[in-house]
Amino acid sequence: GRRDVQQHDGVGLDARLDDRVPPTGVERRQAELVGTLRERHRAEATRRVASDLGRGELRVGFLTNYNMWLGHKLAAGRGIEDGEEVLDIVARHPSTAHYIAFKLARHFVSDVPSPALVDRAAAVFTATDGDIREVLRTIITSQEFFSVAAYRGKVKSPFEVVVSTVRALDGKPDPTPRTAQLVAGLGQPIFGHQTPDGWPDTGDKWMNTGAIMQRINFGFVAASGRVPGAAPTGFPGADALKNAPLEQQVDAVASALLGGSISADTRAVLLSGSNPLLKTTPADGAMAGRPLPPIKGINQVIGLALGSPEFQRR
Repeated sequence: GRRDVQQHDGVGLDARLDDRVPPTGVERRQAELVGTLRERHRAEATRRVASDLGRGELRVGFLTNYNMWLGHKLAAGRGIEDGEEVLDIVARHPSTAHYIAFKLARHFVSDVPSPALVDRAAAVFTATDGDIREVLRTIITSQEFFSVAAYRGKVKSPFEVVVSTVRALDGKPDPTPRTAQLVAGLGQPIFGHQTPDGWPDTGDKWMNTGAIMQRINFGFVAASGRVPGAAPTGFPGADALKNAPLEQQVDAVASALLGGSISADTRAVLLSGSNPLLKTTPADGAMAGRPLPPIKGINQVIGLALGSPEFQRR
């Protein structure tokens, strides 16, 4: 039978015109109209993108008319090319270089990165036409990156806590949603941030009394074997520690999980077998709040280490 031509969705029409049945004259005219409307819509969308960028977070200028952007004159009579040129102009603006350099330095070095480091990274961004690899090379080979102040200067996000726990225990990637649920239980649901600026990258947004308790509890969750793919004694040499003296267990766990560098307070907690911040039996806070079974021996030391201040920083 004759095909229905009462469809106005351009995508659907294109698909139907490609089914090897010769189009009717009405359908050809519809396709031409759709193409024209698409070009007009693309051009208008480009103009709106340019206008939105002018009011955006960079705040480096504003669109005075459709043919001027940050002092650059755009050619007339174009469509999507306007938007592409606007993006090129913004990408090469000094404010963009500084903004990206600051965010990278904040992520890899410190919540409050050195202005000198940010300036050097921004200069590399400009000189290399936005080569992020070279910008990162500048940051991670800098004196600031290797400074004493930067050592454990960044608080891990909940995502980083869970991932680093699995890695520390020599675990395997989990293809199920369970690990993502653990991350959400610590306050960072995957793709769950309500605003487009993304999850915070500074420690003050993650650390409070409730968050600290959750992270301590999570250490016991991991030590009791409830993190998918990560056995509590999965790291190299753990099996040989099961019957070792307590001090030897503490030293070995500190070396394996905490880089061998812990404070006197943390060492005292590991030797005591309990965290003074926990007033009750640890709860499986990331998994419906069920009480955890008692853990002893090497597992107890591991749980306390994973909940220690040293493990919460990178």
